[in-house]
Amino acid sequence: MVQGNFGYLIISLLQLKTAGIAGILAMRSSEAEREVTNADLGIEIELQTCYPEIIQNKTFDLVGSGVDSETERLIILDMEEMKRDMPPDVTYDCCIYRVPPTMRKVNEASYTPRVVSIGPFHHGRDEYESMENQKMRYLNDFVERTQKSLKDIVNIAQSWEVRARRCYSQSVEPSSAKFVLMLLKDGVFIVERMLRNSNKVTITPQDILIMKPWLSTDVDHDLILLENQIPFFVIHGLYALLPSQSGTLPSTSLKNLINLIHECCSEYNPKTTISSSEPRHLLDLIYYFQIPEEPTRGDEKDSCGTEVKLPEFSATRLHQAGVKFKVSKSECLLDIKFRKEEGVLEMPLIRIEDWSESFFRNLVAFEQCHYPYGELYIGYYILLLDKLVNTSGDVDVLEKHGVIENFIGDNETLSNMINKLAAHITLSKGSYYFASICNALDAYCSVPRHEWMATCRREYCSTPWRILSIIAAAILLILTMIQTINSIVAFFV
Repeated sequence: MVQGNFGYLIISLLQLKTAGIAGILAMRSSEAEREVTNADLGIEIELQTCYPEIIQNKTFDLVGSGVDSETERLIILDMEEMKRDMPPDVTYDCCIYRVPPTMRKVNEASYTPRVVSIGPFHHGRDEYESMENQKMRYLNDFVERTQKSLKDIVNIAQSWEVRARRCYSQSVEPSSAKFVLMLLKDGVFIVERMLRNSNKVTITPQDILIMKPWLSTDVDHDLILLENQIPFFVIHGLYALLPSQSGTLPSTSLKNLINLIHECCSEYNPKTTISSSEPRHLLDLIYYFQIPEEPTRGDEKDSCGTEVKLPEFSATRLHQAGVKFKVSKSECLLDIKFRKEEGVLEMPLIRIEDWSESFFRNLVAFEQCHYPYGELYIGYYILLLDKLVNTSGDVDVLEKHGVIENFIGDNETLSNMINKLAAHITLSKGSYYFASICNALDAYCSVPRHEWMATCRREYCSTPWRILSIIAAAILLILTMIQTINSIVAFFV
């Protein structure tokens, strides 16, 4: 009965639409009518597929149900308009994404540009208008530096439009002319910014980014945001227009460009070796700088295809169980090792500064969007930190052993920041980079002897004076025992 009413409701809604808009398209051509006939059949088949119980033993005919041809055509037009408004299919080139809403709402400021928009997602907003003038100054300088005409450079930029649009996960609104101009200005801005930061060009008093350090810091923040990217091939293509300054290796080569970026963004880039392959955008290059050259995964038999297992113990609990923290010489954040024979957990130094939260958040967002089924290096690193740091006391332990340097405030603030970083990170089944380390830590902490020995070291051997007092007490105890034994022997003799 309910299904019958539902089928009647579908027909009634179509009839109501007829009453409001009948006659609008009465002058359509015969060709359009043929298209409608085909569309009728498609709608009928679709409804029969979705609601077989309702339409059983019936032919769902729009015209026969009281819906005239004009309404049919209008329905088709509505459907075509809806199709045009649909987001584009994700292509292989897609690499620039909107931050997922669940991640953005935790800290919107970490994903939002402060002073400059790069790419289409934040383009045209009033708060970034002042930097558009600076982009035009940089564009004028760039055109003079290339010794080419602006028309030639624009023609080159136009050839990038189709490929560049495919790099974005959502429809890009600007018209062709506006989109190409945006690519040109934003790409030149990044190239000129890098040249000035590395002292490759002469700095003028009009260059406000150099003369105002606070503004320069905000620009650096904006250039690594996931939503604030343009394809790297645009940056490379513009950089290649600069005149060569070397005989053997052109200064405009990809390797030189990556070296230039590495030099200008050294605080983000611990690696000394440079990739020769072209990254997708600036954030992708920064991401590459964080991951190991040749990842050594955890034991596949323990991690592949199973639920990811994170350590059960915080830094305080590990310390109580006898685990000793040590700063490693490696600058790669993921180069964490546990020597179970000695009970030593080696970790690279973690410097937490004002830019760190935005830096990690955008790396995680990019990884979650672009590598959802791959090895989530940064995401699992953040989850590991989240397990190690539950309270300010855990930060105290890591800070005491030199593993963390806190430049953002008290340890409670740092603890809260790390815990929020881990929010809404989606785990994927598969090999887990820290699987073997987590398993070894859990196994080590489950042995009672390790905790007893650690307690003894903390309680009785924490300072030289305590060690001396224990030795003195032991000597006194031995002498007392010897004296007692001698007294007993003398009594019986």
